Amino acid sequence: MFYHTLMAHQPPRLAQTPADTSILDEALARLSSTGPEFAGRLSNHGPMACEALLHLGRADAINHWLDAYVPRLEEAPGPGRPLAPQEWQGALGAAHRYPDWQALFELELSERPWTALVADWVPRLVPGSVAAGTHGLIRTAHATRAMAQAETLERRRELATGLAYWASQYQALEGTPAPSGAFMADQALDKIPALPFNEREPGLISDQVVRASRVEGFGASVDALVPPASVDGALSELTSAMAGWYLANCEHDPIAFVHGVTAPGALRLLLPYLPARAAQAAFAYVWQACAAIRSAFSVERPSPGARTEPPSIEELAADAVETGGAHAIKMTEACLRENSLRADSSYLLAAADAGRRLAW
Repeated sequence: MFYHTLMAHQPPRLAQTPADTSILDEALARLSSTGPEFAGRLSNHGPMACEALLHLGRADAINHWLDAYVPRLEEAPGPGRPLAPQEWQGALGAAHRYPDWQALFELELSERPWTALVADWVPRLVPGSVAAGTHGLIRTAHATRAMAQAETLERRRELATGLAYWASQYQALEGTPAPSGAFMADQALDKIPALPFNEREPGLISDQVVRASRVEGFGASVDALVPPASVDGALSELTSAMAGWYLANCEHDPIAFVHGVTAPGALRLLLPYLPARAAQAAFAYVWQACAAIRSAFSVERPSPGARTEPPSIEELAADAVETGGAHAIKMTEACLRENSLRADSSYLLAAADAGRRLAW
């Protein structure tokens, strides 16, 4: 049903991945007994970072990276029971139902093609794009790309886990985004009202962006974005603009702005499996999430000042691996992927900064 879409939206490859990609399956097997969160609701980045390393051409670094990362993680919760059809809407955002969500998606994956599962569930979950600081969306996208490369038991389990994490952490912002204005992404972001500093509180990204979405004028500013003629093109506009906001604010809150690039970059990986109308709606919700990140965490505005020459792609990948931070690895891979579609030094400079800054 979606083959025409698949042909139009194949995501780019950054590096030649090895013919034998069993290294990723081995990594996912190592991670399969770990929970989706650890250390007080921090997201488990293990599967995402390993899949990103594969696409950075650094499969050789996966096992060593896991040796340092896995001991930090917590055990997965016990098995659940699949949610019944009439239950799922009431279970959205119910963190304690994570095992039941995982059981549901594992059951569905045993009964029908994984592409149909993604096509059905991403539109249901994307209004909650900010779930777990956008990590539900991002983990699902990395798992989907892995499944597109090879359908294995480990990858099916990881896809079920990503969707279950997204559903159990589901969290929506205020309002339904409906871009209908005249501003491009960089212009629209500049006009988003900022969450006042006295209302900013320490805590999770997902909590802060919900506060931002309640700021007076936020919804109208979100809708001031021009309706995308092409979701692919609109995603490039958005990731480029958010890379600029990362560079402007990396001294203040780099992690928040990392997700302003990796979340829309993740949606791009899911586009091949979404009907056109669902893709448009998904973009609107991810745009809303990025606007809320800008509102909640920005201190400085991007400026067109002089920029240094960015490192080479090989150097950027090496820096991310050496730094070792999961966010550095994922940010670098996302920036290089976006840059391969529409060259922009903001991507490379943002990746360079993340590769230096976002260590363990």
